[in-house]
Amino acid sequence: MKKSILLTLNRLMMTVIVAMSLFSTNSMANSGTLIENQTDLETVSGHFKDVGQAKFRVLFFNIYQSRLASESGEFDKQTAYVFEITYLRDITQSDLIERTIEQWQHLGIDERQYQAYLPKLQALWPNIKKGDQLALFVENNQAQFFYNQAFIGEVNNGTFADDFLAIWLSEKTSQPKLRQQLLGMHSNG
Repeated sequence: MKKSILLTLNRLMMTVIVAMSLFSTNSMANSGTLIENQTDLETVSGHFKDVGQAKFRVLFFNIYQSRLASESGEFDKQTAYVFEITYLRDITQSDLIERTIEQWQHLGIDERQYQAYLPKLQALWPNIKKGDQLALFVENNQAQFFYNQAFIGEVNNGTFADDFLAIWLSEKTSQPKLRQQLLGMHSNG
């Protein structure tokens, strides 16, 4: 019994240590990559060209308008890109996080992996009001979030950007039409 408690505490401590190292807030600021001393999205990606845009609706309700853009106008996750969501209705932070988790579960992303992201997302993401924009800027597989064009924080984890964007761009997405629109694909039918 004592041994199992010690093992559980040890695992918990390792999880905390790993999570803290993944979400260091200063490591990128000193790395010379991404945004240095820039605080708005327009400065970073104003020159980007659209890859695609899509509106997400549930029944008759418009939920958000999304946009994927890059320097070339083509999506290549090896180069810098921005994914923007402009919300067309209010959504609480807890609903936003819950929906994100549901999509990661749909995609089959390992629970331990996405659970490690949650403390950072809870610290970064606000309650959303109609007209607000949440954007993700990615370069060198590092992710920076912007809220209404202002920098709000980063997620320093090599897999986060791929896992987050997979919600919309994975072939296993729950919204294949949005995927096609965001990637600039046009269906023949």
